[in-house]
Amino acid sequence: MSLNSKTGFGTELSKKYVMGAVPESAGRNFEIYVNGKKLSGVDKLEVVSQFMRFVYGWRPEVGDGYEGVVIYPPGGGGSVVLFVCWDVAEEPVFLLLLENRKNMGGPRWCAPGSGRFKKEGSHCILIRTVVLEKFGLDGNFVNKVEKLPGPHSNLDRQFVVVDPEASGDGVHHYRVEVSGEMLEAVGDGTWRFKDGLLPKGMNKNIVMDAKFFTFEGFVEKCGDVTATVSVVKELYRGVKSGDLTLLWNRK
Repeated sequence: MSLNSKTGFGTELSKKYVMGAVPESAGRNFEIYVNGKKLSGVDKLEVVSQFMRFVYGWRPEVGDGYEGVVIYPPGGGGSVVLFVCWDVAEEPVFLLLLENRKNMGGPRWCAPGSGRFKKEGSHCILIRTVVLEKFGLDGNFVNKVEKLPGPHSNLDRQFVVVDPEASGDGVHHYRVEVSGEMLEAVGDGTWRFKDGLLPKGMNKNIVMDAKFFTFEGFVEKCGDVTATVSVVKELYRGVKSGDLTLLWNRK
């Protein structure tokens, strides 16, 4: 399968970073199994879906290259939407979703986000993520969406083929600022949307809870790297805009 725009994996970097076949002289350090049966003599393997393209073969880097695997995300990535409120505490608070993520060990606090389907633009991902999949929120939220500063993200620099400085590559980071009038204190140092603001259509099989955390609470609870990058970008935006002052006092 060639890498081109018709496949949905045709970013500029993916056209340049092409996996080759593993030379016989290189030996085989990987074992490949299909339907539980070990295959021998495999010099290149591809697994393709609408969500990703996984390739085992010869990586074109580090001298003459080496045997390895890479992942090509469709269109270079997806989107993350950071919901932030600046007026319920002396610092910004950030929304995390308690999602049923078995690949992460069970329920984990994550930022709202989504991967990218083939031939789907980042704005389509944004609308699908915020409006349909996670919350079903109305268009007023989408109208508040802003792009966060800085380059896009490569979520795994070792295995994911993404150029974060290319316009279409990487995970895109957005922000939605919500008013403190929309939130209520929980009592444990967190906040929730008031009753009625989260629609009945929220997928409880995916999203088990939704809370706003302070920066300290966020760091203690969140292992989602996309959320971490989004929060760092939001804090940077706050400093640049004058919303936030950082005092670096090292003792």
